[in-house]
Amino acid sequence: MSSRPPVYSSCLALEQEVMTRSITFLMNENWLLGGRDMPQRVALCNHFLNVVLFRDPIARIISHINYMQAVKSKMPSDVLSFVELAPIITNNYYVRVLLGENTYRRPMMNITEADLSMALHILDTFDIIMVLETLDLQGPIIIRRGFGWEKNKVLSMNSRRNPRQGPSTDHLSDVEKQILRERNELDYRLYRHAAEKAELDYEFFRQVQYISERGKQLVSDSPHWKAFPSLYDNSIHCAQTCGYICHIRLSSS
Repeated sequence: MSSRPPVYSSCLALEQEVMTRSITFLMNENWLLGGRDMPQRVALCNHFLNVVLFRDPIARIISHINYMQAVKSKMPSDVLSFVELAPIITNNYYVRVLLGENTYRRPMMNITEADLSMALHILDTFDIIMVLETLDLQGPIIIRRGFGWEKNKVLSMNSRRNPRQGPSTDHLSDVEKQILRERNELDYRLYRHAAEKAELDYEFFRQVQYISERGKQLVSDSPHWKAFPSLYDNSIHCAQTCGYICHIRLSSS
C-alpha cells in the first residue's frame, strides 16, 4: 500500500472531494486516517456512514496473495515464501490498518495486546460491521435496512458465485495453517469480535424489517391507519433515502 493522495489526507478534504464529485459510496482498502504519528489519533470520519467488512484472516491472506500473483510478475507460488517476502500483509493485517499508517508500517511481530485493545475500540466506533462469511444471509437485510438501498438495486450478495482463482485455504498444509494462525492470533481475536458485532447488527436490522413489514400490513388492513397515508409514505421515502438514520416529523394539523 502506498501513501494516499493529498485529497484523502483528512476527513475534511475527503468530504469536500465526495461532495464536489457527487460521490455517494466510497471504499477504503488502506489504513484509517489520523494515525500517521500515533495510533491514538486514528478516528473515523463522522460525517459518513462508516461500514467495515471483515473476512476470515487466513482467507484474506490467500486472497491477497492471489491478487499479488495476478498483478505482479515473479511472485513466489507458495504461502510461506509470502510470509517472509510480505510480512506486512501476512501478520495481523487488520490490527495494523485499523490503527493507521504508523502501526501499519511497524516491523513484523511487533503488534501487541495494547494494539489489539485499541483496534477493538476503533472497530466498535463503526456504524455497521459485516463479515464476508455470513454476508449471503445477513447482507441483504443489513444493506436494505441499514443503507436504505432497495433489493432490486443491490447486486447479489452471493460471493460464492464468483469462482476463486489460485489456492484456497482448503489446500493449505497443516504447517502453513499453523504458521498463519500464529502470525495472526490478534487478528483472529479481532475477527471474532467483529463477527459477534455483525450478528448484533443483523439481528437489529432483522427486527427493523419485521416491524416495517408488520407496520405495512397494519396500514393496509386497518381503516384507522389508512387515515394517515402521507405519514406512511413519508416514512417509506425516508427509509429509502436515509437508511436507519431517519426522523419523521408529525404534523399537528
